[in-house]
Amino acid sequence: MPRKLPFVKYTSYGNNFVILDETGGKLLSEKALAAFADQATDINFGVGADNLLVIQKCTRSVLAEINDAFHYWKEVPDIDAEYVFRMFEPNGDEALCCGNGLMCIAHYLKQEYGVNDSTIVTEIPLQEPTVTLLGAATDAARNWVNLGIPRRLPESIVGPEPLPDYGDDIQKIVDMKIKFRQHDLAPYSNELQMTVNGYVVFTGEPHMVVFLDHDGLSVPGLLDVVFADSKGNRGAGPIFRQRIRFGTWLLDRVGYYINTHYRKLFPIGMSVSFVRTGLDGGVIEYRCYERGINKETLACGTGAMAVAYITSKVLGVDESEITILPHRCRWFKPDADIRIEPQEEGWVLNGQPQRIMEAVFLYQE
Repeated sequence: MPRKLPFVKYTSYGNNFVILDETGGKLLSEKALAAFADQATDINFGVGADNLLVIQKCTRSVLAEINDAFHYWKEVPDIDAEYVFRMFEPNGDEALCCGNGLMCIAHYLKQEYGVNDSTIVTEIPLQEPTVTLLGAATDAARNWVNLGIPRRLPESIVGPEPLPDYGDDIQKIVDMKIKFRQHDLAPYSNELQMTVNGYVVFTGEPHMVVFLDHDGLSVPGLLDVVFADSKGNRGAGPIFRQRIRFGTWLLDRVGYYINTHYRKLFPIGMSVSFVRTGLDGGVIEYRCYERGINKETLACGTGAMAVAYITSKVLGVDESEITILPHRCRWFKPDADIRIEPQEEGWVLNGQPQRIMEAVFLYQE
């Protein structure tokens, strides 16, 4: 007999999530949660979403049950928080963190339980999970999550080959080689190899930021191709549409290559953001290849945070609020922007998630 599981579906900048609320008790075993992710996120036979989010009460018994199933920790950590945030990829792997997902949880907690702000545990698979603050803005227009101070990659998720430091918290990648087949880059280049320069930081997830308007790619002239449709000209002629398709292909090619050929550097993978700066008002635009789904995502909250932080530290941007334009999301929502506030106690991600569905899933165990 199929089990009836109540769920809600949220979207945040085009990232779609199925939320399973286990704050009132277990609905599925820990192992079943990983299996349920495949069914729930499947677009043909499930709800259709990028990820399954699970919210639980943060108690020692809950943490012990997680550890009994997945053996993440040598011993159950002693954590002082109200909730636990879990995110599962469609293949059942548990992710570390998700800015857009956490903003959806903040919205959900406000709507369901009247919670204005709370503490929640993220980065569950790491040896030392992180306690994060989240909540709803006073005007209820936006939700927020304090992702803390971005930091260097935890030792547990990097390979044995050290990365060069760029300060205390950022590491730099120089001359990472990406190979192409003949004519892959035509008509923009005849090169068969491209080098990538980027900056790496951890914002709850590992991210590499590549500045296309600086020295990010060795092949010149690709900035306007990757961001060809920034002004919403998607109805333009065939040559323009070809540029749009090529920009998407290039982003996925570079991201996929890094995540398959550089596993010794990044054993769990690396999300990659292509960035351009210098827009009016200091606005930054980005596109993000997400390691968990192995393709470009419409937007990524932890990726936007990495872009803001690295831009601030590397290019000297000094703002009380940094505006990030999620390029791919703006194909569908031209006014979409992600706002990030640097604060002493942590960098705060602000956004406007939406609840779009509430139903019951017939789960076949």
